[in-house]
Amino acid sequence: MLIFFKEKLFWAIKRLISSINYSEISIIKKSLAYLEWISKQDHKKLLKTMLKVTLLSIGYLTIGMLYHYSQVKMLNIPIDIWPIIFIISISQILSYLPLHIFGGLGFSEMTELYLFSLFGIFTNLPAALISLRILAYLFQIIALIWLAIYAAQKDTKRTDTIL
Repeated sequence: MLIFFKEKLFWAIKRLISSINYSEISIIKKSLAYLEWISKQDHKKLLKTMLKVTLLSIGYLTIGMLYHYSQVKMLNIPIDIWPIIFIISISQILSYLPLHIFGGLGFSEMTELYLFSLFGIFTNLPAALISLRILAYLFQIIALIWLAIYAAQKDTKRTDTIL
């Protein structure tokens, strides 16, 4: 709905900011210029882009949920699907906060430990959460090693074809 009234919305925001004398701040100027550019875009193209972004975001969240659900079931943590979905959703939202030490080690585990404790699950949970983090690091290292080997082979093949 906002897409169809985007120009009116832009002018209303611009009038509001001008009325409170914030229009001279550089970040506000840049933001208003960006909003004006968006307001002048074709609404069909904007809808198509927003649909694509929404579908990709839903896909990413679904894959993340399935990944975490499979990890919880792999470690035989006795919990139903709905608490898992709640815990994973909150954890993913909190993962956007810039509080990461060594890829989120510590913060993520404490968040999940607290959220699991809300549902009465305490057995071997810290060990399970840390082992999940170690598994994630191992998969990342394997992927990075594979990418390095692949890039080296590709570079070697390119050098052979040049000679």
